[in-house]
Amino acid sequence: MQRPENPRARTLAGFVDPRANTLNFVRLILAGSVVFWHAYPLNGHPFPWEGGRQIAGSIGVDGFFAISGFLLAGSWLHKPHIATYAKNRLLRIMPAFWVCLLVVGFGFAPLAALAQGGSVGQVLDGPHSALQYVLRNSALTIQFHDVAGTPADVPLSGVWNGSLWTLRWEALAYVGLAALGLLGILRHRAAVLALLGLLWLATIGLAADVLPQNYWLVNGTRLGLMFVAGMVLHLYGDRITSRWWLAAVCTALLVASPLLPDYRILAGPAVAYLVIWSGGRITDPRLRLTDRDISYGLYIYAFPIQQALVIAGSAALPPLVAAVLAIALTVPLAVASWVLVERPALRLKYRRLWPRAWSRVRLASPQPTSSLPGTVPVRPVAGHTGVGHLPAVVIPGVDVTDPPPPAPPS
Repeated sequence: MQRPENPRARTLAGFVDPRANTLNFVRLILAGSVVFWHAYPLNGHPFPWEGGRQIAGSIGVDGFFAISGFLLAGSWLHKPHIATYAKNRLLRIMPAFWVCLLVVGFGFAPLAALAQGGSVGQVLDGPHSALQYVLRNSALTIQFHDVAGTPADVPLSGVWNGSLWTLRWEALAYVGLAALGLLGILRHRAAVLALLGLLWLATIGLAADVLPQNYWLVNGTRLGLMFVAGMVLHLYGDRITSRWWLAAVCTALLVASPLLPDYRILAGPAVAYLVIWSGGRITDPRLRLTDRDISYGLYIYAFPIQQALVIAGSAALPPLVAAVLAIALTVPLAVASWVLVERPALRLKYRRLWPRAWSRVRLASPQPTSSLPGTVPVRPVAGHTGVGHLPAVVIPGVDVTDPPPPAPPS
């Protein structure tokens, strides 16, 4: 006799197994897609498909923010301790970020100076020296992108790592989610859904030039929309179907979305659904990457690798070939980052880093279950241990950097 299907399995909450999903693999694919997008402007080539330009240049970072919102909403609801939450976020982002600054400042920059006829000494002195590059950028606010003028004589001169600007926005999203959790708003999913609606209206207002086009509003709306969309998918996961037909509808919306000035008006939440749904649909256990998540390393090291390749002459290659070469050279660095920096840092989550009393702050804790309308039943976060989160991938744009580097040729 055939057992009846569990109705929960038909929902997103049951479809994305908390302990056996492949969201790490999805993030790795998104990181790779960003490398392919970067290959065009960094090598001085125009993107060949004008109609798909905004999707190709945005879907990587948007997908990462959606996954971030989905995972971290579940992480907070599963364990709403502000000290633990803050510790896990810091351990996931900061150690590898600091090491990356050191590698770029004292590794890539001196080699580039030598390759272009300069000396190592030139990157060790001056207001934009290697040391200043590390110190002044170490708080996630990227104050300058070059190291003593390097890289020079490339299509995007003076920018070593255009990917790092999103990390401050990632940190702000962490703070925003924690504030919603401490205030008890995460227990009322209708309120979070209303927040998503406000961000969607702001997206329309920016596209129609009704709202001012300033750095904070443009990026806060864009990245906030995707982050909150991921949160909503977690909070309403017990009501959202996981059937193929909804994924097909979301795909159709994505295909049609370039007709609008901002594709997120039509397909922002659809992209969030597709990336999270993919983490449940792809079921090969080898792709869970639980203890070998190199996607963050691929994200933070691919950009300087690509700039170094441009100095070496990759602009003469087809962009797709240059992208494959960049990925091949970045993977060893990403593996080293995971083995030597990220994984050891994540193990510190089991150690107390501050006084015990701080860890007792537990405000607005959700109840284990709830049958009240508009409240959120607690369940473990899908594929998340409280620390395994990847910051968003950058799309090197002409108007979304912090501060903006020179615009790549179009």
